[in-house]
Amino acid sequence: MIDLNLVPRWREQAERIEASLLLDHHPEVFWRFLATNEVMSQLAGKPLTTFSRVRTPHGLTLLQASFRLLGMKLVAYDLPYEWTGPAVGVAEMIHESGALQFTRFDFRTSFENGRWRLHWDLHYVPRRGLSGLLAGPLARYMHKGFLEALELTNQTIKPGETMGFETGVKLAEKDVRRVADLAAAWANLMPDSDVPRRVAHFVLAAPNAFVRTMRPFVIADYYGLPRLDVLRFCLRATKAGYLDMAWDLICPSCRGATRQAESLGDVDADAHCESCDVNFAVDFDNHVEVTFRPRPQWRVVAGESYCLSSAGNTPHVVAQVNLEPGATRSFTLRLSPGEYRMRAFYTPGERRIVCEEGASAGEASIEVGEGVHGDLLRTGGELRLTLHNASTLWRTVKVEHLAFRDQAATARQVTSLQEFRNLFGAEVLRPGVQLGVSNLVLLFSDLKDSTALYESRGDASAFSLVHDHFEILRDVIDRHGGGIVKTIGDAVMAVFEQPAAACEASLEILDAFAKWNRTHPDRPIVIKLGLHRGPCIALNLNDRLDYFGSTVNKAARVQGTSQGGDLVVSDAIYDAADAQSVLARTQITPMEAQLKGIGGKSLLYRCIPAAETEPAGL
Repeated sequence: MIDLNLVPRWREQAERIEASLLLDHHPEVFWRFLATNEVMSQLAGKPLTTFSRVRTPHGLTLLQASFRLLGMKLVAYDLPYEWTGPAVGVAEMIHESGALQFTRFDFRTSFENGRWRLHWDLHYVPRRGLSGLLAGPLARYMHKGFLEALELTNQTIKPGETMGFETGVKLAEKDVRRVADLAAAWANLMPDSDVPRRVAHFVLAAPNAFVRTMRPFVIADYYGLPRLDVLRFCLRATKAGYLDMAWDLICPSCRGATRQAESLGDVDADAHCESCDVNFAVDFDNHVEVTFRPRPQWRVVAGESYCLSSAGNTPHVVAQVNLEPGATRSFTLRLSPGEYRMRAFYTPGERRIVCEEGASAGEASIEVGEGVHGDLLRTGGELRLTLHNASTLWRTVKVEHLAFRDQAATARQVTSLQEFRNLFGAEVLRPGVQLGVSNLVLLFSDLKDSTALYESRGDASAFSLVHDHFEILRDVIDRHGGGIVKTIGDAVMAVFEQPAAACEASLEILDAFAKWNRTHPDRPIVIKLGLHRGPCIALNLNDRLDYFGSTVNKAARVQGTSQGGDLVVSDAIYDAADAQSVLARTQITPMEAQLKGIGGKSLLYRCIPAAETEPAGL
């Protein structure tokens, strides 16, 4: 049984090994690499480790780490990692066996004579008895390895890197050849693109933790590639048998994967995170992420990692601290403008924090024993916090940035892509499972006077014309990151993740048919378009991923007000800042309409492309 009550005593008794390093970079730059413990631990020579989570009666969840070091099988328990700013943090471990009872890695920065200095201390408590005689040499060995990793990182940081898994790591010649071979095998999946070569390099060069769960947007950001290109490539590589695709259920608290489903049909409407002890309703926007991993013939990914306890795994968390019973901690946070929340694991409540540009520095003293409560706290870029734990249990308190730009390829975005629907049409939810989508953009289209078209041209000629119009729609929608959910006669229902992309696609569709009508005066096509966005429900309908709800109904009604050759958008679309810049290229006429089945009048905007607008994309 792990006794956390001994930790305060061990902190006082610990022997200490000190070191420091003059940094060639600002601490915020260095922090991106220091926080990625998977990389730092690998550079330091730490062995691959098997992790499991252990809930204690003291109020903490520990990481149980099993590994072999110097021929000995060791088990250690990691307390939740602590950090309060760039290059300021603590990692503490309780060792079940071996020469050490307790270790604490402590790092902080100072500014001296125009240079930043990183202080790196290792505190350790030897085990009693003969085995404790090895504690000093073992601690110095560990400290030396991490100091060398820090020095190597400091020397080899590349400006602009976002993750740095390659920092200080060089591929062997045989692996360089394997990258070239894999890139050549993948080249036909995305011709005339650098994406296959970059993804091949990632697959063979990145540490296990990054390859076991490949996140396409992480790869794209690291290499400076378009996000959708990398996502599309991963979908194609999966279909071709090079990668496997999975659906990770993401906890809204820690944003870690609570479970990994092999298919969309294995995703349930409710989930539980053991680490945070929270139940949550699963939705497509925030709780389902699509990830990939290579097939074994390209790389066998071990189940072990170098480290899981990492600030780099939760970049939305700007601070995390542990407080033992009765403890008080004070620290200063430097925040960027935005909204944050503070809360403690396994307790109710939260405290919202708003950082306002130009506002004065803030200060607050907060009781966290039975949960975090209190009114909205407003502050400038600097906030001094004093936390006190009056309870008899340990508390882990964290401050999260609520608007952090995530790198998750969510189910909402992936299932909106036409390419996904083309390649994985059989990937649907299990019958009876309905998942919420908090915000989705829906495009409805229809042909004007389609009945007259069939009567005047005959079925065969009219069908051919309708087929041509579907091809134009499919091509434009696909290129703008959307996907056709279904066709209804000669109408289309499509989805997009963002209003701007939907507006761009809609205007290009209007331009495309304007060009068609100029080049086919004997076969004119007049298209009617409508856009709306809002929450809806994803479900399996006739073995197809479909959507329903009032948002879908209203989107269809909005399209019904189109006169042809125009785009009608709801106020929900028009009010989106990114959409307004696109719609500004059109002639906009506000109007009110009574939509069938929708209570009250709806404010709509009729958008007609300017006469001089040149058709695009065809």
